[in-house]
Amino acid sequence: WLVFTIIPTVLLWLISYAGFYIDPQSAPARATLGSVTVLSLVTLNNAILTSLPPINYSTTLSIYILTTMGLACLHLMEYGLVNYGMRQAKKLREAQYKRDADAVAMRSEE
Repeated sequence: WLVFTIIPTVLLWLISYAGFYIDPQSAPARATLGSVTVLSLVTLNNAILTSLPPINYSTTLSIYILTTMGLACLHLMEYGLVNYGMRQAKKLREAQYKRDADAVAMRSEE
């Protein structure tokens, strides 16, 4: 289980952390990295569940994979928050620029 489950899961989780080091303005790279990581973890989880006998309780392995998947989803949500914040900051800068331009125009008319 270590070679085929734990190590790939840790590597995928670390890859999802790489999204923090990608420029926030490069949306396709960050979104792709986050979604591919989550989808890979879902596929790995499904492969593990099909290889195990059916049981009625959670195992440590399934809890570990779901936790890792949750952390990767949080990384993806962080990107969404950063992107939203960047758009709001851009709107605020544009509104401030417009107010400053209007104020300069009114002063020049006087």
